[in-house]
Amino acid sequence: MRGHLGGADLAAGGLVLWTWFVWGGRIRNALGDPESGGSALVGTVALASSFVVLATALAVMVLRDRGRGGTGGVRGALTWVLALWTIGVWTLRVVDIAAFGGHEIGFVLVHVALAVISVALAAWAIASMRRRRSSVSVATG
Repeated sequence: MRGHLGGADLAAGGLVLWTWFVWGGRIRNALGDPESGGSALVGTVALASSFVVLATALAVMVLRDRGRGGTGGVRGALTWVLALWTIGVWTLRVVDIAAFGGHEIGFVLVHVALAVISVALAAWAIASMRRRRSSVSVATG
């Protein structure tokens, strides 16, 4: 069965690809902004880099375990950490952007959409991992 992508692989892969897209774009935008600098730039790049590093580590685990549906050990921990980090950061960011940022409605709506997609993918990754663990324990139990 090696090489076959299961639900846990697809969910984790979706979260990884989306995370690279969103947070890699955030790094690119921050570094390309001539008005950005100092500690604000460092904080922005550090936050975004934390997502990119976690997603890259999870991608390595998914590719290594491809088809085996691995959900435990390092891969399971990385999935949980990335998913919970995603949910936590987006919850705080969307409230800050919508309520306290003074941004135009278009900016707010784009970030709400990014948050909803990010949280949905994180929840899917957790649910798929839990389903895989349940089916493995039932099959081996």
